[in-house]
Amino acid sequence: MSAGLNPSSKVLVLGANGQVARHTTPVLLKAGAELTLFLRRAGRLDNPDPSRVRIVEGDVLDAAALRGRQPGEKYRSVLDPFRDSAALIEGSDLDYTILRPGWFTRDPEVSYQTTQKGEPFRGHDVSLNSVSDLILKLALNPEMELRCSLGVSKR
Repeated sequence: MSAGLNPSSKVLVLGANGQVARHTTPVLLKAGAELTLFLRRAGRLDNPDPSRVRIVEGDVLDAAALRGRQPGEKYRSVLDPFRDSAALIEGSDLDYTILRPGWFTRDPEVSYQTTQKGEPFRGHDVSLNSVSDLILKLALNPEMELRCSLGVSKR
């Protein structure tokens, strides 16, 4: 994409040391975003641009950080913590878009489709380049898919 972000565009990245976040951070910086990178152990990341990037240490499941899970709560599935975090975000007054991508590939192509929460997920895999492209489009168009939860897979 050649268009840049509005100079006041701020993006919060949860799980900033994750595969998608590490792949997308340079894309967002190149487009002009100001980033807050949120992760459990901040020492694992080098700040790529201290003038536009703030690194915050915390756990998205920590009640003090994001009103997370209750102490002693047991999870039924490996995905439950992500579902719980998504439910907290959806119940907030934040402007958000939640992405629920399929398994990541390193294919260079950008080809994807989205489904809304509640619709059957179509496809399976999706390239990291596709997910980064969608994240950039969402950042460039803040009203696009606002307060939505999108499944993302290869078209």
